[in-house]
Parts: sequence; structure tokens; C-alpha cells
Amino acid sequence: MTIFGVRCLFCLWLISGFSRVSWGQYAPPAADKIEYAQELEQESIQKKDSAILAKAYYQYGKAYNAVGNHLTAQQYYMKALRILTKRGDSYELGQVYMRLSDLECQQEHFEKCIEHGHTALDICKHIRSEKGMMIAYGCLNNGYSKIWMSQHNSNRQHFLWDTLWYYTLASKKLVYKLKDSLAMAEINLSIGNLYAHDHDRKALTYLQRAREIFKKKRKVFELSSTCITLANCHLSFGESTKAFDALQAGERAYRQIPNESLMDRNFLQAYMNYYQATNNPPKALEYSEKLRALEKKILLTDRQGAISRLNIEYETHTKDNQIKNQQNEIRLRTENESNQRIFLTISIGLLLLAVAASIAFYRLYRKNQRISYQNEELVKEQNHRVKNNLQVISSLLNLQARRLTDENVQKVMRESQLRIESMAILHRKLYEGERLGYVDLTEFIPELVENVQQTFGQVSVERLLEIEPIYLEADRATLIGLILTELLTNAWKYAFSKVAVPTLRINATHIANTIQIEVADNGPGWDKSQRNTKSLGMNIIKAQADQLHAEYQFEYENGTVFRLKFKN
Repeated sequence: MTIFGVRCLFCLWLISGFSRVSWGQYAPPAADKIEYAQELEQESIQKKDSAILAKAYYQYGKAYNAVGNHLTAQQYYMKALRILTKRGDSYELGQVYMRLSDLECQQEHFEKCIEHGHTALDICKHIRSEKGMMIAYGCLNNGYSKIWMSQHNSNRQHFLWDTLWYYTLASKKLVYKLKDSLAMAEINLSIGNLYAHDHDRKALTYLQRAREIFKKKRKVFELSSTCITLANCHLSFGESTKAFDALQAGERAYRQIPNESLMDRNFLQAYMNYYQATNNPPKALEYSEKLRALEKKILLTDRQGAISRLNIEYETHTKDNQIKNQQNEIRLRTENESNQRIFLTISIGLLLLAVAASIAFYRLYRKNQRISYQNEELVKEQNHRVKNNLQVISSLLNLQARRLTDENVQKVMRESQLRIESMAILHRKLYEGERLGYVDLTEFIPELVENVQQTFGQVSVERLLEIEPIYLEADRATLIGLILTELLTNAWKYAFSKVAVPTLRINATHIANTIQIEVADNGPGWDKSQRNTKSLGMNIIKAQADQLHAEYQFEYENGTVFRLKFKN
């Protein structure tokens, strides 16, 4: 292919991009889009509907993209994306990714364009939206086309060309399945471009099909763009007459668009290419000068328009801020007056309520004070009677034990007396401690040890007590008291009489929600047969441990060691 032919194909690919912008009707002006987005935003606030808010952000993005403000458009698309992503895959989510893909392509961020295109395609496949898949294939085709065009001929990779054909054919299959006529025109235009790249005359057939569909649908902008593409393709095959006819037809269609000058540059470029191809240097030079003059005019117009737009935006923004500030001042003043009236009414009501409540509470306080005094007296009386009863029982057991001559029976009576006394100690601690109904083990256990020692008459036992401040309710404290009484009784009866320096060690710890109690003596310990006996003491220990839902065990570590562990 000649250098001229390559240039024509390059123009062909560039011009084809105009028709890929939209497959539908012309988009409304940016001002109308902004107004529509604002209405949606207000509706979402009233209805508290995040889906409507996402749609509003999407419309904002389209409006700013239409005027070339890509950064703001991208920010609004990302806001819509954050809302829609939480709601799961949907066609609307796929639409946002398609818009982001197109936006990245416009900014020549081709890798991002393809990434967003693949995401949109995956979403549309998941929700089985063939229409969405068709548009997503178009986004990917557009991205790979831009990458292909950005590379030099020597650097172009064959797999990119295969990828372009893959997405083009995939899109074609869905287009004809959905019977979307405008999409058919677009896909024919795309396939025509691919064949034109290979310098294959099949390109003319597909481009003519696209032109006929656009003409039938009266899409004059797309029709004029396709005619320019077709003219350049004819030129690449040396068919100058057909190229000129295509240019004339495209120009006639283009002149039907009111106040439209977007494609003047493309027509001037096409005519310049035509006259260069037909060896008409004067005409080629004429159109070249017109093209340069137009580009200069466009540049100046864009500059002036940008300055004017910035001035208008600044003035509009300033006026909007002034109006908002005034509205805020009025609103705040009204709210303050309303709040003051409400506050005054509430204050008066609260004052009256406080007076009434004070009277009622004072009467209740006096009544509760009388009831509390009566209850306190009743509790004292009950406590006194229980202590007396337990003391009477203990005294009766003591008298009975003295009258008995059998030592074994005396021991049994003494042990029973100790159990009664442990409950008496517990009862006293319940109603004398800081927390009514609870027993502090730091006070309860030492007194229990002291009582057992006085009973057996040995005063030379070394005590090693390490007890953390642990409070237990009455039921549990009773069970612990009975277990400790049995252990201490066994220690004085069987352990301390056989060692020179008797030592008793008791540890009580509370870690997390577990209480562990350890009782140890330095006696000779029990043999295995003794530990397995079903004595009354062992049965009492087992019964109390079962009620505590506790784990316990006896071990020999330089004496007998008992460990008890239960949840608190």
C-alpha cells in the first residue's frame, strides 16, 4: 500500500470514531441534563432512595462528559458506582462501567478503558443482558482499536488484530439477534473499517450497508460521517469518482444539520485527500489552507469560549452562593425563632412536670424509707434467729458428742458440728459484708480455717493463704463452704498429726470467668485405695461439686493437693 493509502486509512479510522459515540438519538444539551439530574437528586432526597441518587449521579456524569469536563464526569460516575456496587450486579451498574470505559478512551487511558469494558461485560453476562453485552463488546472493540491506532506499523502485534475481530464478530452476533437496526449500521461500519485495514474490497460492501441504514433512519450526522469514511476507502482503492460522489452525498446530508460545524474539518480533510489523490495540487492547497484556517478559528473559539464559560461559571457560582447564603440566613433566623418558642414551651412544661414529680417522689421517698426501715428490722430479726438456731444445733451436737463413749461416733458428731458451724459463718458473712447476699472469700475462708483449727486444738499449723477478692452468691458459697470443711477436717485428722511442721496452703484465683480453688497440705497423702473409698466426706465433696458443675481432682505433690475449677 502507498503512503497516501496508509494516510487515507488512518483518516478512515479516525472519522469512524464519530459514529461510535452513540447508537441512539442525539443527547439533550448539557443544561437540560444538569436540570434533569438535579430533579432526580431532589427526588432521591425526598424518597430517601439511593437507587434514584445513583441515577442522578449518572446523569451528572453524562452532562459533564458532554461538555468535555472529564474529571468531574468521572467523579460523578464513581459516586454512582459506589452506590450501585452495594446493590449487586445490574444493567445500571454495567452502564456506569461502559461510561467509564468510554471516558477513559477519550482521555487515551486505553488500559483502563479495556479494564472497565471487561467489567461491564462480566456484569452483563451475569445478569444475562444481551443488549448490555452488545454495548460492552463495542467498548472493548473501541479500546483495542485505539491501542492499535496508537502503535506504529512495525510495533503492531498480531494478537491485537485478532482481538479486534473477535469482539467485532461477537458484537455482530448479538446485534443481528436483537434486530437493532442502528446497531447493525454501526457494526457494518466497524467491520468495513477492519476490511479496509486489510485493503480488502469487502470493506466497501459493509460501509455501503451502514450508509443505507443511516439514510433510512435519517441519521444525518452518522450518514455524513459514514460517507466520509466510504470516500476515503474508495480513494484507497483508486476510485476517485466514487470517492467524490460519496463526499458530495455526505456533504448534502451534513448541511441538513442546523448550526452544526463539528465535521467541517473532516470534510475539508477528505476533500484535500481527494484532490491530492487526483493530482490537483491547486485544489489540494486551497482545501489545505481552508483546513488550517478552520483549525485556527476553532482554537481561538475554544479559547474564547473557555474564558467566557469560566467567567459565566464564576459569576453564576458567586450569585448562587449569595442566594444560598441569604436563604441560609433566613432559614436559620426562622429556625432560631421557632426553636426559641419550642424551647420556652418545653421549659415551662418541664418545670411543671418537675414540680409534680418532686412532690410525688418525696411522698414515695417517705413511704420507701418507712418500708426500708421495717425491712431492715425484719432482716436483722431473721438473721438473729437463724444464727441462734444454728448455734443451738451446734451446741446440741457438742453436748451429744460429750455424752458418747465411742470415739468414732464422737468424730462423726464433731464433723457434723463443723459443717453446721461453716454454714453459721457463711450466714453471718452474708449479712455483715459490704454486698448483701454475697460472700467475700478473702474473709470467709480464713475464718473457716480458724474454726476448724480451734475445733481440733492444733495451733501450730503454718497457713499460706493467697485468696483474691472473689464474691459468691449464697447458694454457691454454701457449697464451697461444705467442700472446704471436709478438706480441712481431713487435713487436721490425717495429715497434720503425722508431720513435724504442718503446713496448709489455700489459693483462690479468678481468671476470666473461671474460679479455681486449690487446697494442699504437706501430710503423707492418701493411698489409691483410700482415694477411691465411698466415704461420707467424699460423697459430700462430689455432691457439692456436681451442683457447682465443677471439675475437681486429688493429686499427690509432697502432700495431698485438691483442685476445684468452675465457671462464675
